Amino acid sequence: MWMSLLLSCATTTRWGIAEPGPYSPSFLRAEGDLALLARVETCGACHAEQAEQWRGSAHAHASFDNPWYRHAVEDLREGVGLAESKHCAGCHDPVLLLAGKMDGPVLPTDPGAAVGVPCLGCHGVVSATSDGNASVLLDLDLEVPTDASTDADIARHKARMLQPALTSGAACGACHRGFLGPETGNDWFAIGMDDAGAWRGSTWGGSDAGLLAPEVPRRATCVDCHLDDHRATGAHTPMVPEAAERVRGAASVWVGAVWVDGRSQAPEEATPAEGSTIAVDVVVRNTGTGHRFPGGTLDAQDTWVALEVSGPDGVIASVDEERGPRLRARVMDAEGVPVETHQTRRMVAVAGDHTVPPGDARAFRFELTLDGPGPYTVSATLRHRRHPAALQEAACAATTEGTLDGCVPEPVTEVDADRVVLGEGTPSGERAWTHALALSHDVQERLDDARPSAERALALATTDREAAAAGWVHALIAGRQGRL
Repeated sequence: MWMSLLLSCATTTRWGIAEPGPYSPSFLRAEGDLALLARVETCGACHAEQAEQWRGSAHAHASFDNPWYRHAVEDLREGVGLAESKHCAGCHDPVLLLAGKMDGPVLPTDPGAAVGVPCLGCHGVVSATSDGNASVLLDLDLEVPTDASTDADIARHKARMLQPALTSGAACGACHRGFLGPETGNDWFAIGMDDAGAWRGSTWGGSDAGLLAPEVPRRATCVDCHLDDHRATGAHTPMVPEAAERVRGAASVWVGAVWVDGRSQAPEEATPAEGSTIAVDVVVRNTGTGHRFPGGTLDAQDTWVALEVSGPDGVIASVDEERGPRLRARVMDAEGVPVETHQTRRMVAVAGDHTVPPGDARAFRFELTLDGPGPYTVSATLRHRRHPAALQEAACAATTEGTLDGCVPEPVTEVDADRVVLGEGTPSGERAWTHALALSHDVQERLDDARPSAERALALATTDREAAAAGWVHALIAGRQGRL
Protein backbone atom coordinates (compact mmCIF):
# COMPACT_ATOMS: atom_id res chain seq x y z
CA MET A 1 0.00 0.00 0.00
CA TRP A 2 1.27 3.48 -0.78
CA MET A 3 0.02 6.98 -0.26
CA SER A 4 0.70 10.40 -1.73
CA LEU A 5 0.59 13.59 0.28
CA LEU A 6 -0.89 16.75 -1.21
CA LEU A 7 1.37 19.60 -0.16
CA SER A 8 0.17 23.03 0.92
CA CYS A 9 1.34 26.11 -0.94
CA ALA A 10 3.74 28.51 0.76
CA THR A 11 2.82 32.14 1.34
CA THR A 12 5.00 35.18 1.81
CA THR A 13 4.29 37.69 4.57
CA ARG A 14 6.03 40.86 5.74
CA TRP A 15 6.62 41.11 9.46
CA GLY A 16 7.16 44.23 11.58
CA ILE A 17 9.63 43.65 14.41
CA ALA A 18 9.63 45.64 17.64
CA GLU A 19 12.84 47.06 19.10
CA PRO A 20 14.78 44.73 21.44
CA GLY A 21 14.08 45.33 25.12
CA PRO A 22 15.93 44.69 28.37
CA TYR A 23 15.22 40.94 28.22
CA SER A 24 16.21 40.48 24.57
CA PRO A 25 15.89 38.32 22.54
CA SER A 26 12.52 38.12 24.30
CA PHE A 27 10.35 41.18 23.69
CA LEU A 28 8.96 41.09 27.23
CA ARG A 29 8.84 44.38 29.13
CA ALA A 30 7.86 44.83 32.75
CA GLU A 31 7.33 47.70 35.19
CA GLY A 32 6.57 47.93 38.89
CA ASP A 33 7.23 45.37 41.62
CA LEU A 34 8.75 42.52 39.61
CA ALA A 35 8.71 40.17 42.61
CA LEU A 36 4.91 40.36 42.62
CA LEU A 37 4.78 38.26 39.45
CA ALA A 38 5.61 35.06 41.33
CA ARG A 39 3.07 35.50 44.15
CA VAL A 40 0.36 33.16 42.97
CA GLU A 41 -0.77 32.65 46.56
CA THR A 42 -1.73 36.33 46.77
CA CYS A 43 -4.23 35.87 43.95
CA GLY A 44 -5.31 32.47 45.24
CA ALA A 45 -6.32 33.92 48.59
CA CYS A 46 -9.41 35.40 46.92
CA HIS A 47 -9.59 33.30 43.77
CA ALA A 48 -9.07 29.79 45.14
CA GLU A 49 -11.06 27.97 42.44
CA GLN A 50 -9.28 29.74 39.60
CA ALA A 51 -5.88 29.17 41.21
CA GLU A 52 -6.61 25.46 41.56
CA GLN A 53 -7.61 25.25 37.89
CA TRP A 54 -4.42 27.06 36.92
CA ARG A 55 -2.25 24.63 38.92
CA GLY A 56 -3.38 21.83 36.62
CA SER A 57 -2.79 23.81 33.44
CA ALA A 58 -0.08 23.83 30.79
CA HIS A 59 0.56 27.46 31.75
CA ALA A 60 1.49 26.42 35.29
CA HIS A 61 3.85 23.76 33.89
CA ALA A 62 5.40 25.83 31.11
CA SER A 63 8.86 26.13 32.66
CA PHE A 64 11.74 23.82 33.59
CA ASP A 65 9.38 21.46 35.42
CA ASN A 66 8.01 20.52 31.99
CA PRO A 67 10.34 17.80 30.62
CA TRP A 68 9.39 18.44 26.97
CA TYR A 69 10.30 22.10 27.35
CA ARG A 70 13.29 21.36 29.58
CA HIS A 71 14.81 19.17 26.86
CA ALA A 72 14.43 21.91 24.24
CA VAL A 73 15.56 24.88 26.31
CA GLU A 74 18.55 23.08 27.84
CA ASP A 75 19.63 22.02 24.34
CA LEU A 76 19.56 25.69 23.33
CA ARG A 77 21.39 26.81 26.48
CA GLU A 78 24.11 24.20 26.07
CA GLY A 79 24.42 24.45 22.30
CA VAL A 80 24.16 28.22 21.83
CA GLY A 81 24.18 30.09 25.14
CA LEU A 82 22.33 31.23 28.23
CA ALA A 83 21.58 34.69 26.87
CA GLU A 84 19.91 33.24 23.79
CA SER A 85 17.60 31.14 25.95
CA LYS A 86 15.89 34.32 27.15
CA HIS A 87 14.06 34.07 23.84
CA CYS A 88 12.12 31.15 25.35
CA ALA A 89 11.88 32.58 28.85
CA GLY A 90 9.66 35.55 28.05
CA CYS A 91 6.77 33.17 27.47
CA HIS A 92 7.81 30.02 29.35
CA ASP A 93 9.79 31.36 32.33
CA PRO A 94 8.81 35.01 32.99
CA VAL A 95 9.46 34.73 36.73
CA LEU A 96 12.97 33.36 36.19
CA LEU A 97 13.65 35.93 33.47
CA LEU A 98 12.62 38.95 35.54
CA ALA A 99 14.63 37.61 38.49
CA GLY A 100 17.80 37.35 36.36
CA LYS A 101 18.02 33.59 36.82
CA MET A 102 18.20 32.74 33.12
CA ASP A 103 21.81 33.96 33.20
CA GLY A 104 22.81 30.88 35.18
CA PRO A 105 21.90 27.22 35.71
CA VAL A 106 18.22 26.55 36.47
CA LEU A 107 16.98 23.50 38.33
CA PRO A 108 13.42 22.19 37.87
CA THR A 109 13.04 22.51 41.63
CA ASP A 110 13.57 26.29 41.53
CA PRO A 111 10.40 27.96 42.90
CA GLY A 112 10.37 30.23 39.85
CA ALA A 113 10.20 27.20 37.57
CA ALA A 114 7.31 25.79 39.57
CA VAL A 115 4.96 28.65 38.66
CA GLY A 116 5.52 28.72 34.89
CA VAL A 117 3.23 31.43 33.54
CA PRO A 118 1.63 32.76 36.75
CA CYS A 119 -1.59 34.72 37.21
CA LEU A 120 -0.01 38.09 36.50
CA GLY A 121 1.81 36.70 33.49
CA CYS A 122 -1.54 37.21 31.76
CA HIS A 123 -3.57 39.47 34.05
CA GLY A 124 -0.65 41.88 34.43
CA VAL A 125 -0.55 42.61 30.68
CA VAL A 126 -1.55 46.18 29.85
CA SER A 127 -0.47 46.24 26.20
CA ALA A 128 0.59 43.76 23.54
CA THR A 129 1.80 43.87 19.97
CA SER A 130 1.48 41.25 17.26
CA ASP A 131 5.24 40.73 16.97
CA GLY A 132 5.42 37.64 19.19
CA ASN A 133 8.22 36.31 21.42
CA ALA A 134 6.41 37.75 24.47
CA SER A 135 5.75 41.18 22.95
CA VAL A 136 3.79 42.43 25.97
CA LEU A 137 4.15 45.02 28.70
CA LEU A 138 3.53 43.81 32.25
CA ASP A 139 2.54 46.54 34.71
CA LEU A 140 3.17 45.11 38.17
CA ASP A 141 2.57 48.39 39.99
CA LEU A 142 -0.59 47.01 41.55
CA GLU A 143 -2.79 47.68 44.52
CA VAL A 144 -3.78 44.31 45.98
CA PRO A 145 -7.28 44.32 47.54
CA THR A 146 -7.59 43.74 51.28
CA ASP A 147 -10.44 43.23 53.73
CA ALA A 148 -10.61 47.01 54.00
CA SER A 149 -11.15 47.53 50.26
CA THR A 150 -14.37 49.23 49.21
CA ASP A 151 -16.70 48.15 46.41
CA ALA A 152 -15.14 50.87 44.26
CA ASP A 153 -11.67 49.47 45.01
CA ILE A 154 -12.78 45.99 43.96
CA ALA A 155 -14.36 47.32 40.76
CA ARG A 156 -11.11 49.11 39.86
CA HIS A 157 -9.15 45.93 40.59
CA LYS A 158 -11.40 43.84 38.32
CA ALA A 159 -11.07 46.34 35.50
CA ARG A 160 -7.31 46.47 35.99
CA MET A 161 -7.02 42.67 35.78
CA LEU A 162 -9.05 42.47 32.57
CA GLN A 163 -7.32 44.90 30.25
CA PRO A 164 -8.40 44.94 26.58
CA ALA A 165 -5.03 43.44 25.63
CA LEU A 166 -6.07 40.33 27.56
CA THR A 167 -9.78 40.09 26.77
CA SER A 168 -9.19 40.62 23.04
CA GLY A 169 -6.67 37.77 22.88
CA ALA A 170 -3.81 40.09 21.88
CA ALA A 171 -1.81 38.97 24.91
CA CYS A 172 -2.33 35.34 23.88
CA GLY A 173 -1.07 36.04 20.38
CA ALA A 174 2.05 37.76 21.72
CA CYS A 175 3.27 34.41 23.05
CA HIS A 176 1.54 32.03 20.66
CA ARG A 177 3.61 33.54 17.88
CA GLY A 178 7.33 32.90 17.99
CA PHE A 179 10.22 33.34 15.61
CA LEU A 180 13.91 32.53 15.39
CA GLY A 181 16.86 34.55 14.09
CA PRO A 182 20.52 35.40 14.69
CA GLU A 183 19.66 36.39 18.27
CA THR A 184 18.62 32.79 18.97
CA GLY A 185 21.60 31.15 17.27
CA ASN A 186 19.93 30.68 13.89
CA ASP A 187 21.42 32.05 10.69
CA TRP A 188 18.31 33.89 9.54
CA PHE A 189 14.78 34.83 10.46
CA ALA A 190 12.21 32.03 10.57
CA ILE A 191 8.72 31.73 11.99
CA GLY A 192 8.55 29.03 14.64
CA MET A 193 4.83 29.15 15.39
CA ASP A 194 2.03 31.54 14.51
CA ASP A 195 -1.39 30.63 15.84
CA ALA A 196 -2.33 34.30 15.96
CA GLY A 197 -1.50 34.92 12.30
CA ALA A 198 -3.52 31.92 11.16
CA TRP A 199 -6.46 33.13 13.25
CA ARG A 200 -6.32 36.67 11.86
CA GLY A 201 -6.49 35.40 8.30
CA SER A 202 -9.44 33.09 9.00
CA THR A 203 -13.19 33.47 9.22
CA TRP A 204 -12.83 32.99 13.00
CA GLY A 205 -10.81 36.21 13.10
CA GLY A 206 -13.23 38.08 10.84
CA SER A 207 -11.68 37.54 7.39
CA ASP A 208 -14.01 36.05 4.78
CA ALA A 209 -11.72 36.75 1.83
CA GLY A 210 -10.03 33.36 1.59
CA LEU A 211 -12.85 30.85 2.02
CA LEU A 212 -16.50 30.42 1.03
CA ALA A 213 -17.74 27.37 2.91
CA PRO A 214 -21.17 25.71 3.07
CA GLU A 215 -21.49 26.57 6.76
CA VAL A 216 -22.04 30.07 8.18
CA PRO A 217 -18.71 31.50 9.47
CA ARG A 218 -18.10 31.44 13.20
CA ARG A 219 -16.34 34.35 14.91
CA ALA A 220 -14.32 33.66 18.07
CA THR A 221 -11.18 34.82 19.87
CA CYS A 222 -8.57 32.87 21.82
CA VAL A 223 -10.47 33.71 25.00
CA ASP A 224 -13.80 32.45 23.61
CA CYS A 225 -12.40 29.00 22.83
CA HIS A 226 -9.66 28.36 25.37
CA LEU A 227 -10.57 30.27 28.51
CA ASP A 228 -13.87 28.91 29.68
CA ASP A 229 -11.87 28.31 32.86
CA HIS A 230 -8.30 28.87 34.08
CA ARG A 231 -6.99 25.56 32.76
CA ALA A 232 -6.77 27.34 29.38
CA THR A 233 -6.99 23.97 27.69
CA GLY A 234 -5.48 23.36 24.28
CA ALA A 235 -4.14 19.98 23.15
CA HIS A 236 -1.75 19.26 26.05
CA THR A 237 -3.36 15.94 26.91
CA PRO A 238 -0.31 14.54 28.80
CA MET A 239 -0.61 17.41 31.30
CA VAL A 240 -4.31 18.27 31.19
CA PRO A 241 -6.59 15.24 30.74
CA GLU A 242 -9.55 17.55 30.09
CA ALA A 243 -7.80 18.69 26.92
CA ALA A 244 -8.97 15.50 25.20
CA GLU A 245 -12.49 16.92 25.09
CA ARG A 246 -11.24 19.99 23.25
CA VAL A 247 -9.27 17.87 20.77
CA ARG A 248 -12.30 15.73 19.91
CA GLY A 249 -14.10 17.38 17.03
CA ALA A 250 -11.33 19.92 16.42
CA ALA A 251 -11.20 18.67 12.82
CA SER A 252 -13.29 16.38 10.65
CA VAL A 253 -12.24 13.40 8.57
CA TRP A 254 -13.99 12.17 5.43
CA VAL A 255 -13.69 9.29 3.02
CA GLY A 256 -13.65 11.87 0.24
CA ALA A 257 -13.74 9.79 -2.92
CA VAL A 258 -12.86 6.38 -4.31
CA TRP A 259 -10.92 5.96 -7.55
CA VAL A 260 -12.13 2.98 -9.59
CA ASP A 261 -10.61 2.34 -13.03
CA GLY A 262 -9.04 5.79 -12.89
CA ARG A 263 -12.34 7.59 -12.26
CA SER A 264 -13.25 9.57 -9.14
CA GLN A 265 -16.52 8.34 -7.64
CA ALA A 266 -18.58 9.21 -4.61
CA PRO A 267 -18.06 6.41 -2.06
CA GLU A 268 -21.82 5.84 -1.95
CA GLU A 269 -21.80 5.12 -5.71
CA ALA A 270 -18.53 3.20 -6.04
CA THR A 271 -18.89 -0.54 -6.75
CA PRO A 272 -15.37 -1.89 -7.34
CA ALA A 273 -14.94 -5.54 -8.26
CA GLU A 274 -13.11 -8.10 -6.16
CA GLY A 275 -9.44 -8.20 -7.14
CA SER A 276 -9.42 -4.67 -8.52
CA THR A 277 -6.99 -1.99 -7.40
CA ILE A 278 -8.60 1.17 -6.06
CA ALA A 279 -7.44 4.40 -4.46
CA VAL A 280 -9.16 5.97 -1.47
CA ASP A 281 -8.83 9.69 -0.78
CA VAL A 282 -9.14 10.52 2.92
CA VAL A 283 -9.71 14.20 3.63
CA VAL A 284 -9.04 16.10 6.85
CA ARG A 285 -10.80 19.44 7.20
CA ASN A 286 -10.10 21.95 9.95
CA THR A 287 -13.67 22.67 11.01
CA GLY A 288 -13.32 23.36 14.72
CA THR A 289 -10.04 25.22 15.23
CA GLY A 290 -9.42 28.93 14.73
CA HIS A 291 -5.75 28.36 13.86
CA ARG A 292 -3.94 25.60 12.01
CA PHE A 293 -4.77 22.03 13.00
CA PRO A 294 -2.85 20.80 14.79
CA GLY A 295 -1.58 24.10 16.14
CA GLY A 296 1.22 25.43 18.31
CA THR A 297 4.72 24.24 17.44
CA LEU A 298 3.89 22.43 14.22
CA ASP A 299 6.93 20.14 14.28
CA ALA A 300 6.09 18.87 17.77
CA GLN A 301 2.67 17.32 17.07
CA ASP A 302 1.72 13.72 16.36
CA THR A 303 -1.58 13.63 14.47
CA TRP A 304 -2.20 10.94 11.89
CA VAL A 305 -4.80 9.40 9.58
CA ALA A 306 -5.71 5.73 10.01
CA LEU A 307 -7.53 3.75 7.31
CA GLU A 308 -9.14 0.32 7.32
CA VAL A 309 -10.85 -1.43 4.42
CA SER A 310 -12.76 -4.60 5.24
CA GLY A 311 -15.15 -7.08 3.68
CA PRO A 312 -17.30 -9.96 4.94
CA ASP A 313 -14.17 -12.10 5.40
CA GLY A 314 -12.36 -9.52 7.55
CA VAL A 315 -9.81 -6.75 7.16
CA ILE A 316 -8.35 -6.40 3.67
CA ALA A 317 -5.93 -3.53 4.31
CA SER A 318 -5.17 -1.15 7.16
CA VAL A 319 -2.82 1.67 8.03
CA ASP A 320 -2.56 3.16 11.52
CA GLU A 321 0.04 4.61 13.87
CA GLU A 322 3.16 3.08 12.35
CA ARG A 323 2.55 4.12 8.71
CA GLY A 324 -0.34 6.56 8.82
CA PRO A 325 0.37 9.96 7.19
CA ARG A 326 1.15 12.68 9.71
CA LEU A 327 -0.29 16.17 9.95
CA ARG A 328 2.76 18.12 11.08
CA ALA A 329 5.63 20.20 9.77
CA ARG A 330 9.04 18.68 9.07
CA VAL A 331 11.97 20.97 9.78
CA MET A 332 15.47 20.31 8.44
CA ASP A 333 18.91 21.29 9.69
CA ALA A 334 21.82 22.63 7.62
CA GLU A 335 22.78 19.09 6.58
CA GLY A 336 19.28 18.25 5.39
CA VAL A 337 18.60 16.03 8.41
CA PRO A 338 15.13 16.24 9.99
CA VAL A 339 15.01 17.92 13.40
CA GLU A 340 12.94 15.40 15.37
CA THR A 341 13.09 16.77 18.92
CA HIS A 342 12.41 20.51 18.60
CA GLN A 343 16.04 21.59 18.81
CA THR A 344 15.51 25.16 17.66
CA ARG A 345 19.24 25.86 17.24
CA ARG A 346 19.38 23.30 14.41
CA MET A 347 16.34 24.58 12.51
CA VAL A 348 17.08 25.94 9.04
CA ALA A 349 14.14 25.29 6.70
CA VAL A 350 10.69 23.71 6.59
CA ALA A 351 10.66 20.79 4.17
CA GLY A 352 6.90 20.30 4.32
CA ASP A 353 3.87 21.32 6.34
CA HIS A 354 0.79 19.11 6.33
CA THR A 355 -1.08 20.96 9.07
CA VAL A 356 -4.43 22.39 7.96
CA PRO A 357 -5.34 26.11 8.01
CA PRO A 358 -8.69 27.15 9.53
CA GLY A 359 -11.58 25.99 7.36
CA ASP A 360 -9.27 24.40 4.81
CA ALA A 361 -8.73 20.74 3.92
CA ARG A 362 -5.93 18.35 3.00
CA ALA A 363 -6.16 14.97 1.25
CA PHE A 364 -4.21 11.73 1.65
CA ARG A 365 -4.41 9.03 -1.01
CA PHE A 366 -4.19 5.31 -0.26
CA GLU A 367 -3.98 2.64 -2.98
CA LEU A 368 -4.90 -1.00 -2.31
CA THR A 369 -6.04 -4.20 -3.97
CA LEU A 370 -9.38 -5.67 -2.91
CA ASP A 371 -8.21 -9.19 -2.06
CA GLY A 372 -11.58 -10.46 -0.92
CA PRO A 373 -15.29 -10.24 -1.66
CA GLY A 374 -17.49 -7.21 -1.00
CA PRO A 375 -19.41 -5.29 0.10
CA TYR A 376 -16.49 -3.17 1.25
CA THR A 377 -16.49 -0.97 4.33
CA VAL A 378 -14.01 1.92 4.43
CA SER A 379 -13.24 3.44 7.83
CA ALA A 380 -11.07 6.54 8.29
CA THR A 381 -9.99 7.83 11.69
CA LEU A 382 -8.09 10.93 12.71
CA ARG A 383 -5.96 10.40 15.83
CA HIS A 384 -3.91 12.85 17.89
CA ARG A 385 -1.07 12.47 20.38
CA ARG A 386 0.62 15.58 21.71
CA HIS A 387 4.25 14.71 20.91
CA PRO A 388 6.02 12.52 18.33
CA ALA A 389 7.86 9.45 19.60
CA ALA A 390 11.33 11.02 19.36
CA LEU A 391 10.28 14.02 21.45
CA GLN A 392 8.61 11.74 23.99
CA GLU A 393 11.91 9.89 24.38
CA ALA A 394 13.77 13.17 24.80
CA ALA A 395 11.30 14.27 27.47
CA CYS A 396 11.76 10.99 29.29
CA ALA A 397 15.53 11.57 29.30
CA ALA A 398 14.93 15.09 30.67
CA THR A 399 12.71 13.84 33.48
CA THR A 400 14.28 14.39 36.88
CA GLU A 401 13.46 15.61 40.38
CA GLY A 402 10.99 18.45 40.17
CA THR A 403 9.66 17.70 36.67
CA LEU A 404 6.51 16.08 35.46
CA ASP A 405 7.03 12.45 34.44
CA GLY A 406 7.84 12.57 30.75
CA CYS A 407 8.21 8.79 30.62
CA VAL A 408 4.49 8.06 31.01
CA PRO A 409 3.01 6.95 27.66
CA GLU A 410 1.01 9.79 26.15
CA PRO A 411 -2.71 9.32 25.53
CA VAL A 412 -4.06 9.01 22.00
CA THR A 413 -7.28 10.90 21.29
CA GLU A 414 -9.69 10.07 18.48
CA VAL A 415 -10.44 13.42 16.88
CA ASP A 416 -13.03 12.21 14.36
CA ALA A 417 -14.00 9.17 12.31
CA ASP A 418 -15.91 8.38 9.12
CA ARG A 419 -17.27 5.05 7.90
CA VAL A 420 -18.90 4.23 4.57
CA VAL A 421 -20.00 1.06 2.84
CA LEU A 422 -19.08 1.40 -0.82
CA GLY A 423 -22.07 1.53 -3.11
CA GLU A 424 -24.58 2.18 -0.32
CA GLY A 425 -26.33 5.34 0.84
CA THR A 426 -26.95 8.77 -0.65
CA PRO A 427 -24.03 10.87 -1.93
CA SER A 428 -23.13 13.80 0.31
CA GLY A 429 -22.63 17.29 -1.07
CA GLU A 430 -20.47 18.24 1.90
CA ARG A 431 -18.25 15.20 1.33
CA ALA A 432 -17.82 16.16 -2.33
CA TRP A 433 -17.14 19.84 -1.54
CA THR A 434 -14.56 18.98 1.14
CA HIS A 435 -12.76 16.61 -1.23
CA ALA A 436 -12.70 19.21 -4.01
CA LEU A 437 -11.35 21.84 -1.61
CA ALA A 438 -8.54 19.52 -0.50
CA LEU A 439 -7.52 18.60 -4.04
CA SER A 440 -7.61 22.25 -5.14
CA HIS A 441 -4.18 22.57 -3.47
CA ASP A 442 -2.55 19.94 -5.68
CA VAL A 443 -0.01 20.73 -8.39
CA GLN A 444 -1.51 22.23 -11.53
CA GLU A 445 -1.15 19.16 -13.73
CA ARG A 446 -3.28 17.12 -11.28
CA LEU A 447 -6.03 19.65 -10.63
CA ASP A 448 -8.39 17.78 -12.93
CA ASP A 449 -8.64 15.23 -10.11
CA ALA A 450 -10.60 17.82 -8.12
CA ARG A 451 -13.14 18.67 -10.82
CA PRO A 452 -15.47 15.63 -10.50
CA SER A 453 -16.02 16.29 -6.79
CA ALA A 454 -16.55 20.00 -7.42
CA GLU A 455 -19.19 19.13 -10.01
CA ARG A 456 -20.84 16.64 -7.63
CA ALA A 457 -20.95 19.29 -4.89
CA LEU A 458 -22.65 21.73 -7.25
CA ALA A 459 -25.20 19.13 -8.35
CA LEU A 460 -25.96 18.10 -4.75
CA ALA A 461 -26.29 21.61 -3.31
CA THR A 462 -29.64 22.17 -1.55
CA THR A 463 -29.22 25.77 -0.35
CA ASP A 464 -28.00 28.98 -1.94
CA ARG A 465 -24.95 28.99 0.33
CA GLU A 466 -24.03 25.41 -0.58
CA ALA A 467 -24.38 26.26 -4.27
CA ALA A 468 -22.24 29.37 -3.82
CA ALA A 469 -19.55 27.39 -1.97
CA ALA A 470 -19.54 24.72 -4.69
CA GLY A 471 -19.32 27.39 -7.39
CA TRP A 472 -16.48 29.07 -5.52
CA VAL A 473 -14.35 25.92 -5.24
CA HIS A 474 -15.11 25.12 -8.89
CA ALA A 475 -13.87 28.60 -9.85
CA LEU A 476 -10.84 28.22 -7.57
CA ILE A 477 -9.79 25.10 -9.44
CA ALA A 478 -10.48 26.63 -12.85
CA GLY A 479 -8.51 29.74 -11.91
CA ARG A 480 -5.48 27.70 -10.90
CA GLN A 481 -5.71 25.88 -14.22
CA GLY A 482 -5.81 29.15 -16.14
CA ARG A 483 -9.34 28.50 -17.37
CA LEU A 484 -10.70 31.86 -16.13
